[in-house]
Amino acid sequence: MLSEATLAYGERAASALLGVDALYRNESQDEDGLVVLNMGAETLSPAVYTDYAAATDAWQTLARDAATLPEPDRRRYYAQLCGSTLAFMQWRAEGLPFADQLSRFLHVPAAPASEAELDALRDELRQLWNGLGYSGDLEAQAAAWQARNRVPADEVAGTLAALFDEAWDRTERVLPIPAPKSDGMRVRGVSGVAFNARATTWSARSS
Repeated sequence: MLSEATLAYGERAASALLGVDALYRNESQDEDGLVVLNMGAETLSPAVYTDYAAATDAWQTLARDAATLPEPDRRRYYAQLCGSTLAFMQWRAEGLPFADQLSRFLHVPAAPASEAELDALRDELRQLWNGLGYSGDLEAQAAAWQARNRVPADEVAGTLAALFDEAWDRTERVLPIPAPKSDGMRVRGVSGVAFNARATTWSARSS
């Protein structure tokens, strides 16, 4: 289980994120906002920020406090959340080059992978597939693995729905979710059209 310090921090971060969401909705008139589904609506109130400068000050404090959390994975997760949120607010307040948006929103290099990096990934894949009994060169191994594991297009929605359902049940066994299961993620297939994808962050204190 997570430490009390981390659970308390999660509530602070969630409230702060709701505050940025409210600020963004107000200045952009974007009805979707940042927090697509507020699962803490009954227990958490948005932090109140007068502008992005005030919100940035609060999130810089959160970033410093994230470094003190006991769990290494939570330190990394919340450091990245703070980094992404600070970058988002800078983008809204003063603009941010696209390369910086990629690197600071998503925490990935804003450049193609080098051949050395690709070679390291190829070697890792080859070792994994060798260990699983796949033979031939890397292309043949990839084709054989895909043939065995790829989900047919007409079964993708059902397969994902089943996995989401299982994930909800497994989460509930260790951390109560403050929402009915009907609020969980749902799959809608699209083809031949542009679409957006967003992620939602929420935190709850277990009873």
